[in-house]
Amino acid sequence: MIYLLVDTSNILYRTFYGLPISMKNSKGMTINAIQGTFITIAKAIRVTNADNIECVLEGKSLRRRKINPSYKKNRINKPKELEEQIKSIPDIFSYSGFSLIDPTNEEEADDALASRAVELYKKGYKVFILTNDKDLEAVLNEKINILKPTSKGIEIWDPNTLLKKRNILPEQVTNYLALIGDSSDNITGVPGIGPAKAKKLIKYSNIEFHITDKEKLKLFKTAKDLISLNLKCPYTYITPKGNDPINTLKKYGCLKASKEYNGILNEPKQTELF
Repeated sequence: MIYLLVDTSNILYRTFYGLPISMKNSKGMTINAIQGTFITIAKAIRVTNADNIECVLEGKSLRRRKINPSYKKNRINKPKELEEQIKSIPDIFSYSGFSLIDPTNEEEADDALASRAVELYKKGYKVFILTNDKDLEAVLNEKINILKPTSKGIEIWDPNTLLKKRNILPEQVTNYLALIGDSSDNITGVPGIGPAKAKKLIKYSNIEFHITDKEKLKLFKTAKDLISLNLKCPYTYITPKGNDPINTLKKYGCLKASKEYNGILNEPKQTELF
């Protein structure tokens, strides 16, 4: 059994800003992110032959906002065209046959993705996480891989890929990101520490001992608290309402995406998904 976990918010944002906002259906609704997300998932299905798709929704990150109120503050004001698609896509997923995972308000998608991936891994399943989020590289192993959408297609990352691309190990990811920061989540790293110095520091068993400046140490601890994944994240599992991506996507005017799933359904059966 092969599971595909989708980082819904990550893929929606990527496709919204990567495709023309002029892409609308007959009702005037912007559909660029919906269409792009479903096409990206279709590519992932072809790459993995996934039997189960679970789309993880974005939580409210209340725990992290208590640690630092400015966490993800750069994402608060979403364009109305994106907001409308974010509200619509859970139902579109559900009627297309995809399960939904909704994390508790305290946590967020990354925590639910990591928790679910580890849970499935412990049961012996192969898991692919569709995301460009670096935080989740911390759970990479022989059975948990990450699918990273690029302009050239989808890259499959395992621990060896991480070592080759970034020269770090999965267990070093959290400390590494805490040192250099993550602008996409509005997380400030440690001033004066870039990737090269960070890679030297993460080799130590006790990094904090090697950060002698009190303010810098405080920044590191805060960043680490924000980046660390909760592997016991509570979530609600929502079963699909249907199993018809072709007509569901047609209803929303996503004709190109609909054709992708029509192609998958008419190819020699390699997955138990539909």
